[in-house]
Amino acid sequence: MKIVVGISGASGAPYALRLLELLSSPALKEHVSLSLVLSSTAEQVIALECKRSVREFGLPVFEGRDYGAPFASGSSAPDAMVIVPASMSSVAKIAHGISDNLLTRAADVV
Repeated sequence: MKIVVGISGASGAPYALRLLELLSSPALKEHVSLSLVLSSTAEQVIALECKRSVREFGLPVFEGRDYGAPFASGSSAPDAMVIVPASMSSVAKIAHGISDNLLTRAADVV
Protein backbone atom coordinates (compact mmCIF):
# COMPACT_ATOMS: atom_id res chain seq x y z
CA MET A 1 0.00 0.00 0.00
CA LYS A 2 1.32 3.44 -0.95
CA ILE A 3 0.66 6.08 1.71
CA VAL A 4 1.57 9.75 1.58
CA VAL A 5 1.89 11.51 4.91
CA GLY A 6 1.44 15.26 4.63
CA ILE A 7 2.71 17.48 7.41
CA SER A 8 1.71 21.12 7.55
CA GLY A 9 3.19 23.81 9.73
CA ALA A 10 0.31 23.70 12.19
CA SER A 11 0.92 23.09 15.86
CA GLY A 12 0.66 19.40 16.67
CA ALA A 13 3.96 18.04 15.35
CA PRO A 14 4.09 15.26 17.99
CA TYR A 15 1.08 13.66 16.28
CA ALA A 16 2.93 13.55 12.96
CA LEU A 17 6.01 11.99 14.51
CA ARG A 18 3.95 9.35 16.32
CA LEU A 19 2.13 8.45 13.10
CA LEU A 20 5.47 8.10 11.30
CA GLU A 21 6.77 5.87 14.09
CA LEU A 22 3.74 3.60 13.75
CA LEU A 23 3.64 3.47 9.95
CA SER A 24 7.37 2.83 9.64
CA SER A 25 7.40 0.08 12.27
CA PRO A 26 9.00 -3.24 11.28
CA ALA A 27 5.60 -4.96 11.34
CA LEU A 28 4.26 -2.67 8.60
CA LYS A 29 7.44 -1.86 6.70
CA GLU A 30 7.07 -4.66 4.14
CA HIS A 31 3.40 -3.81 3.48
CA VAL A 32 3.51 -0.02 3.42
CA SER A 33 5.42 2.32 1.12
CA LEU A 34 5.61 5.75 2.75
CA SER A 35 6.41 9.16 1.31
CA LEU A 36 6.35 12.49 3.11
CA VAL A 37 5.25 15.85 1.81
CA LEU A 38 5.97 18.90 3.91
CA SER A 39 4.57 22.39 3.87
CA SER A 40 7.07 25.23 3.80
CA THR A 41 7.04 25.55 7.61
CA ALA A 42 6.57 21.93 8.70
CA GLU A 43 10.22 21.15 9.45
CA GLN A 44 10.64 24.35 11.40
CA VAL A 45 7.60 23.64 13.59
CA ILE A 46 8.69 20.04 14.22
CA ALA A 47 12.16 21.21 15.24
CA LEU A 48 10.68 23.83 17.59
CA GLU A 49 8.00 21.62 19.15
CA CYS A 50 9.83 18.29 19.27
CA LYS A 51 13.55 18.96 18.81
CA ARG A 52 13.48 16.23 16.15
CA SER A 53 13.35 15.90 12.38
CA VAL A 54 11.16 13.85 10.06
CA ARG A 55 14.32 13.01 8.13
CA GLU A 56 15.40 10.64 10.90
CA PHE A 57 12.90 8.09 9.53
CA GLY A 58 14.85 7.70 6.29
CA LEU A 59 11.75 8.17 4.14
CA PRO A 60 11.50 10.03 0.83
CA VAL A 61 10.73 13.67 1.68
CA PHE A 62 9.19 16.09 -0.83
CA GLU A 63 8.35 19.73 -0.31
CA GLY A 64 7.46 23.03 -1.89
CA ARG A 65 6.40 22.73 -5.50
CA ASP A 66 8.28 19.55 -6.39
CA TYR A 67 5.71 18.38 -8.91
CA GLY A 68 8.12 15.67 -9.98
CA ALA A 69 7.10 13.75 -6.85
CA PRO A 70 5.48 10.46 -7.87
CA PHE A 71 2.22 11.20 -6.04
CA ALA A 72 1.76 14.58 -7.75
CA SER A 73 0.26 12.83 -10.76
CA GLY A 74 -3.17 11.25 -10.94
CA SER A 75 -1.67 8.35 -12.88
CA SER A 76 0.46 7.50 -9.86
CA ALA A 77 -1.95 8.31 -7.04
CA PRO A 78 -1.23 6.77 -3.65
CA ASP A 79 -3.69 4.43 -1.98
CA ALA A 80 -4.12 6.78 0.96
CA MET A 81 -3.03 10.14 2.32
CA VAL A 82 -3.17 11.62 5.78
CA ILE A 83 -2.30 15.19 6.71
CA VAL A 84 -1.27 15.57 10.32
CA PRO A 85 -1.24 18.15 11.65
CA ALA A 86 -3.35 20.01 9.14
CA SER A 87 -3.33 23.78 9.28
CA MET A 88 -6.62 25.52 8.60
CA SER A 89 -4.98 27.14 5.58
CA SER A 90 -4.20 23.71 4.09
CA VAL A 91 -7.64 22.36 4.97
CA ALA A 92 -9.34 25.35 3.34
CA LYS A 93 -7.25 25.05 0.18
CA ILE A 94 -7.98 21.32 -0.10
CA ALA A 95 -11.70 21.86 0.51
CA HIS A 96 -11.83 24.44 -2.28
CA GLY A 97 -9.62 22.59 -4.74
CA ILE A 98 -6.71 25.03 -4.55
CA SER A 99 -3.55 23.05 -5.24
CA ASP A 100 -0.89 25.74 -5.04
CA ASN A 101 1.84 23.58 -3.49
CA LEU A 102 2.79 19.92 -3.40
CA LEU A 103 0.87 19.21 -0.18
CA THR A 104 -2.43 20.46 -1.59
CA ARG A 105 -1.70 18.96 -5.02
CA ALA A 106 -1.16 15.52 -3.47
CA ALA A 107 -4.48 15.85 -1.62
CA ASP A 108 -6.12 16.89 -4.88
CA VAL A 109 -4.76 13.79 -6.62
CA VAL A 110 -5.93 11.47 -3.85
